[in-house]
Amino acid sequence: MGLLDTRNDSAKVRILLPEIEAELEAGAKRPEIYAALKSKHGLTLTYDGFLSALKRARKKQQLAKRSVAKADKSDGEVAPINEPSEAPVKKEAKQEKAKRGIISKKDFKPSDDIDDKLSELTGKNRKY
Repeated sequence: MGLLDTRNDSAKVRILLPEIEAELEAGAKRPEIYAALKSKHGLTLTYDGFLSALKRARKKQQLAKRSVAKADKSDGEVAPINEPSEAPVKKEAKQEKAKRGIISKKDFKPSDDIDDKLSELTGKNRKY
């Protein structure tokens, strides 16, 4: 019994992803790959299920590559437990967004020449 015999179909697609990608690069069509996986590895997924599993496997592979790249970028340095890492940067960005515009009534400062501006915008001479 091989390693793939005990796995579910999605796991088989994840394990065989490098081979699937190589076949696609070589010009094989997805239906051909699906048929080969069905006959050689006993895949029981429908074709649409295979496409979904392939999409999820690619996404999982991309996430894994990003986390490895992130770990390589930090050169193995780990932030101390007491010091925050990246979370405060994200909070600061959100705070900057929230500061735009009028947030509350006390932030609103009416213009002295509001009537003139309204008249100018509407083209009508009104006093409110």
